Amino acid sequence: VTTRFVDEHLPALLAAPDVAHRRMHLEASPRLAGAKVDPRDPLAVLVHGKTTVGDAPRTAIGEVAVGDGVVVRAPMQGTIVAIDVSPGDAVPAGAQLLVMEAMKMEHVVTAPVGGIVRTLGVGAGDTVYEGHPLVVLDESAVETTAAATAGPVDLDHVRPDLAEVQRRHERTEDAARPDAVERRRQMGQRTARENVEDLCDPGTFVEYGPLVIAAQRRRRSVEDLVARTPADGLVAGVGRVNGHLFDESRARCVVMAYDYTVLAGTQGLQNHRKKDRMFELAAHWRLPVVLFTEGGGGRPGDTDGTGVTGLDCWAFNYWGRLSGLVPLVGVNAGRCFAGNAALLGCCDVVIATANSSIGMGGPAMIEGGGLGVFHPDEVGPMHVQVPNGVVDLPVADEAEAVRVAKQYLGYFQGPVTAWECAAYHAGERAMIGRRGSGTPYDVPNVNVTVYRSDSPLRSGSGVPPANSSPTRSSAGSTGGGASVAAI
Repeated sequence: VTTRFVDEHLPALLAAPDVAHRRMHLEASPRLAGAKVDPRDPLAVLVHGKTTVGDAPRTAIGEVAVGDGVVVRAPMQGTIVAIDVSPGDAVPAGAQLLVMEAMKMEHVVTAPVGGIVRTLGVGAGDTVYEGHPLVVLDESAVETTAAATAGPVDLDHVRPDLAEVQRRHERTEDAARPDAVERRRQMGQRTARENVEDLCDPGTFVEYGPLVIAAQRRRRSVEDLVARTPADGLVAGVGRVNGHLFDESRARCVVMAYDYTVLAGTQGLQNHRKKDRMFELAAHWRLPVVLFTEGGGGRPGDTDGTGVTGLDCWAFNYWGRLSGLVPLVGVNAGRCFAGNAALLGCCDVVIATANSSIGMGGPAMIEGGGLGVFHPDEVGPMHVQVPNGVVDLPVADEAEAVRVAKQYLGYFQGPVTAWECAAYHAGERAMIGRRGSGTPYDVPNVNVTVYRSDSPLRSGSGVPPANSSPTRSSAGSTGGGASVAAI
């Protein structure tokens, strides 16, 4: 074996007569490209050649009588998916003759001139090379009568397929689910969509995956799942928060809310996939995440997956990777157990309403472990979770929780230009400080005087949140990590 053939024979190679090199690839010949199969059957290629039943006669290029007619040729190699004309039809210039598909994209082939269709060179389903004669026209004056007689285009017309999509979206909204909304009202709580709407600036929330349903097709009808499991129990998307203070790039946030009216806010196969996607976007775009966590943890009833357990997903891995990369804000109202509580506990700050009950094990798991029977509200009530530091910021209800979440997010979205301080003057700060070296500072009072008047949030437990470091200066600037000085 040698690799020096060219070096050793270069003079002879250069002196060789100038002749055409032998072609090493297949030349396009006047024939159809590939086999003809049913374009509507994705498995047709697997049975091609095993039977001759139903095979249509194929049109070869030599059979197309061109003569002095105008030949319309294939602009690319592709498959004929629809033919809109027949021999003898009068077509105006620009009229659609047929549709070709190439690389999963459809391309309309139009008449270059007006005329009469003399012959067709292809049939539906044929795959042809570029340049293949498709249609031969006898040029003649053909008026565009269709365009002349057509009325004005109705820009408000909705196609049936689009109307169906719109109906599916409408069925995910609260207005289409009055019974579910009423149950929330009886509990004294909002719906997931109401919390998202309150948090995000009007018109800025773009939802991801609203039409997915619970993965339970093996035991429930699709219609039932569409009606009862909208968005698979997780409203997720990207919106802007505090847009009146910060520009769009700083105001953007990932917002996610478990929907307790859908299978008790449990974590199903499809909403796990949505979480995976949203966490990936948060990492890629460096967006803060606000997560409303009310729900019962992993869902045992999904049937359409191949995983062994509900933990066969990347959500918890991705969530852990976000810690320290972007602000993670957990908001809970009501019951939060198991997987939902795991996500809540990993947040930089935990905001919880007075009716919250938070626990890694719900009542069923506690009872199954032989530890007794407990009401859900007894598992992790606020009089336990606030003093022990699980909850950083206790609030009265969801409205206050959203307001506090907005305020907390503002610590990380950038500096503000307009702010006020209760006692910024140095002399006033000194008066509020200690009188002698043995007198401690009145820390809460000092915090109020050196920070923006509307910025402090006071922890209900006195225990700093995770990843804590001072972030807010008297000028309203922003740093990283969760705030001690501003809480």
